[in-house]
Amino acid sequence: MPDALTQNPILNSPYSEPCKHFDSNERGLTDEVLDSRRPSRFYIPVPRAKTKQKQLDLNLADGAFGVELQKENEFINKIRVKIKEWRDNTARRRHLSRGRETETIQADLWKMRP
Repeated sequence: MPDALTQNPILNSPYSEPCKHFDSNERGLTDEVLDSRRPSRFYIPVPRAKTKQKQLDLNLADGAFGVELQKENEFINKIRVKIKEWRDNTARRRHLSRGRETETIQADLWKMRP
């Protein structure tokens, strides 16, 4: 696993829309940070054959988890676009107490811990 990913795995605030993500390739996550939200995708596992014949080894470097095993989740991505539009349209309603609201939420969560 890349060093940047293990040293600082959290890139975004839980109180705002995600704006960064680690890039990925056919081998998995890389340590490169992209300035955008990661699109929602399904990763579809391919089951092994149940025959006694010699099976082909799936090599990650050869694209075993490549594009053919990923399917974009169009429904979730459409919801994300609508939520972004809603946030942008209601941004004028935000005011100076926004920071105090976040601190209140954090304090309430801290009080609720076991």
